[in-house]
Amino acid sequence: MTKINFRKFILINVFSIFRQKLRLFIFRSPIEEIVSLKSFIKYVKAKLIYRFHIRRFVLKKSKNSKKFINSGYVTFTNKNIHKECIKIFKKLNDKNVAWLDNVNDKISLSYNGDPSVFLKGELVNIFKSGVDKFLKEIFESDYKIIYHVLIKSNNNNSKTKPSGSMLWHSDGRRGTRINLHICHSYVSNENGAMKCLSWKDSLKVHFYTISEFTKSFALNNSSKNKKSKKDLREMKVNLMAKYIKDNSINYFQPKTNKSGLIYAFRNNNIHCGGFPKVGNERIISILNIEPSSEQTTVEEKFSQTHLKTNFNQ
Repeated sequence: MTKINFRKFILINVFSIFRQKLRLFIFRSPIEEIVSLKSFIKYVKAKLIYRFHIRRFVLKKSKNSKKFINSGYVTFTNKNIHKECIKIFKKLNDKNVAWLDNVNDKISLSYNGDPSVFLKGELVNIFKSGVDKFLKEIFESDYKIIYHVLIKSNNNNSKTKPSGSMLWHSDGRRGTRINLHICHSYVSNENGAMKCLSWKDSLKVHFYTISEFTKSFALNNSSKNKKSKKDLREMKVNLMAKYIKDNSINYFQPKTNKSGLIYAFRNNNIHCGGFPKVGNERIISILNIEPSSEQTTVEEKFSQTHLKTNFNQ
């Protein structure tokens, strides 16, 4: 290693690594500090407004919300949610339902339209059956749905390999956001149920990836700008997978024999999924949700469009 490379690594990249790790530790997000700070201030405001709205400052937590806060993920269901997901599953198997190829991989289809409009009645009932209460408990505020995508994954080719979101990654969005999966089909390893690390283990993977990723450019005296986004993502994905494998890190993967599982997780917990084995199918709703200062009913939340118009949302 030349003196130039060594000095460059010491003077520039050590500070860069420290900043990136600090963002994740404080804000649970790799986003720039000023953006995360603004988001955090809005979140505090939403929590205060919610407390005044319900006229209660000490908020009780259920077992599920406590587990989510501690680990960054949780699953739950009940008879009402199961009942509504059966209705949804039947609706989606209608031959007149239109699906589009998913641009991110070769085995998934996306519902052609706004799934929140198509499934409004069932989704309102699902949220009223425990999801709305859970979200308000973990946020300690009201919330809004940023987008909702409905995905059908079906692997008919044994030569197809995992790609995109099927590989270990984090979403890289604001630390206040969460992902909520509503599993309309059963979920298992066979049909590609999502794998998720705890936040504690996710931090270890994030810290390792940040250090090795930044170091590789500093020591080779190269620039990230010379590589495509696809190449940069592949580098990060490979580093994450290597650390998880080398350190035998345990992951959570749900298994059910019926529809209706609710699977909530922080968007920057390391996760992967959606790769069914040949002959297996998985159908899920993916909702991205964040705290909100606006107090609305479940019906009002689903009276708005939830189309994902921007891939970076």
